[in-house]
Amino acid sequence: MKYPFAPKSSLSLTPGDFWGFKLKNDTWACGRVLQLRSEGRNSRMWFFGALLDWKGDNQPTFDSIGNAKSFRQGTMHIDSIRRTGPMVLGNRPLSLDGIEPWLCINGSDIQSGYDYVRPWKRRDTGKLPTFSHWNDLYIWCLANFHLANYAPPDEEFPILAG
Repeated sequence: MKYPFAPKSSLSLTPGDFWGFKLKNDTWACGRVLQLRSEGRNSRMWFFGALLDWKGDNQPTFDSIGNAKSFRQGTMHIDSIRRTGPMVLGNRPLSLDGIEPWLCINGSDIQSGYDYVRPWKRRDTGKLPTFSHWNDLYIWCLANFHLANYAPPDEEFPILAG
C-alpha cells in the first residue's frame, strides 16, 4: 500500500493503519485500524478501530505513536476516517505496541473485536466494556473530550462535514 491515501472502503485498510485529526486546541489525535469485518452486511464499510491515548503537536507518524495504547475501541464506519482525517497516513504493526482488540460484551457473547470468543457469563458484567458502534464523528468528540479537555456542542459537528 502506498501512503497516504484516502480510503474509499474498508477493503483498502490493513490492521495497524493510522490516521490523524486536529483537535480544537490545535493538537493532533490518532485513530488506528485494529480489525476488519470479514463478512456480513456492509462489511466493506465498517472496521474495528481505536482512539489512541496519544496527542501531538504534529500529525502522527510511525515513530511518534510508538507505544501509544488504545484509549477506547469500537466499530466504525469508513466515514470516521474520511470525515476526520481524511487520509490514512501510514501503517504501524499492532504487535509492535502490544495492541489488540479488547474483550467486550456484545449481547450474549464475549468478543475480541468482531471475533466470537465465548458466551457471556454474569460475572463478565462490570469487568468488560460493551461492544460499541461509533458514529462518524464520535472518535473526534471523544478525542476532544479526553485529550483537549473540550466537549464540543452539537452544532459544531457539521463543521467537519464540509
